[in-house]
Amino acid sequence: MKQDDTVHAQLPLKDAIRKQAESEQLSFGQMDELLAMQRDVLAEAPVKRSKLPIWLGVAAACCVLVVSLFIWQNSTQQYSRDIALELAGNHLQLKPMDVETQSMTEIRRYFTQLDFSPVRSSLLETQFDLPENLMIGGRYCSVKGITATQIRYRGTDSELRTFYEVGYDEERYGHIPDIDKGETPQELMVKGVKVTLWVEKGLLMALVADM
Repeated sequence: MKQDDTVHAQLPLKDAIRKQAESEQLSFGQMDELLAMQRDVLAEAPVKRSKLPIWLGVAAACCVLVVSLFIWQNSTQQYSRDIALELAGNHLQLKPMDVETQSMTEIRRYFTQLDFSPVRSSLLETQFDLPENLMIGGRYCSVKGITATQIRYRGTDSELRTFYEVGYDEERYGHIPDIDKGETPQELMVKGVKVTLWVEKGLLMALVADM
């Protein structure tokens, strides 16, 4: 081993670096500059390496969110349209009623093959001007394969309206506005009639009226 190496090995690390610097004709100022440059590189390197992945991650997350919202919105609209088409068809067929009555109590008493209890919607009088005494009867029907009830009204203009109720299942019917949560009923125009959809008291409700 060379004498210089032996001396360096016996010196503390800091002193050995300075000794080596002197032998390479580097000043302490130059060494400090080199060390400073090294610190800057080490400090900046993680930032430079992380900028691109973070940017890509944010962009990918945004793309997934936009696509998910688009798919959800379109599937929800399709659910509602399918329901509206089915209810409009039932309304236009005007099949004979199973029971004729002007009493909601009689309706509940008659419709015993449902998995829910028929109720009066708060919108029938406040929004559609259909008090109970305008009811003329009801019949069993189905909505997307589930047993439901349709109650027929004759408005003050003598036009027939059909009111539907069925237990609400979001997986089956998609998202329908819930008026108990302050949401606005959804209106669709299909087959020349207007179909209004909403959820109330845990039931999917709909009113079909001629335009």
